[in-house]
Amino acid sequence: MLKVRFAGYGGQGIILAGQITAMACLKDGYRVVQSSSYGAEARGGSCRSDVIVSRSFIHDLVIDTPDALVIMSKDAYEKYRLVSKRGFKLVDNSQVGKLSFSGEKGKVFTVPATLISFQRFRKGIAANMVMVGALSGIIGIPSISSLKESIDEVTGGYAEMNIKAVEEGYKYVVENIKEDIAFHL
Repeated sequence: MLKVRFAGYGGQGIILAGQITAMACLKDGYRVVQSSSYGAEARGGSCRSDVIVSRSFIHDLVIDTPDALVIMSKDAYEKYRLVSKRGFKLVDNSQVGKLSFSGEKGKVFTVPATLISFQRFRKGIAANMVMVGALSGIIGIPSISSLKESIDEVTGGYAEMNIKAVEEGYKYVVENIKEDIAFHL
């Protein structure tokens, strides 16, 4: 079983990132549970999207400590910093800024997702999909082909940009993070 938490603030596409990841994992043949939580504010409030992926039945519907924590804001990092013993953090360091990760449990990988999104698309709205691609590059699921298919079905007019953003995130990990983490589901 793999437990993933996407966390940030409203307006960053955190909920969409979880939905796309869950949908793509379903297409890859996994069993999936996805849930979301967000504050009363439409934009700027704390939010998270949890995805549980397994090859067998899923009985645990709540994530206390995720295996993979995808962080897109400093406040989200402060709120959700705990990961499981085998877990890791994937942090958008262009959004979070300089944080000290010394003494933290689990590995920390940084991806300048917002910066990549601005450089590639001249806007930051694709940073969430850059992080989805980076996550896939690190853990090997969901497959890029299922991500592309899911994005095409869900994001409409933004599908082309979002697919390219996933590819950019995956490419960044392959070129800059020479380590992958195998989770045996």
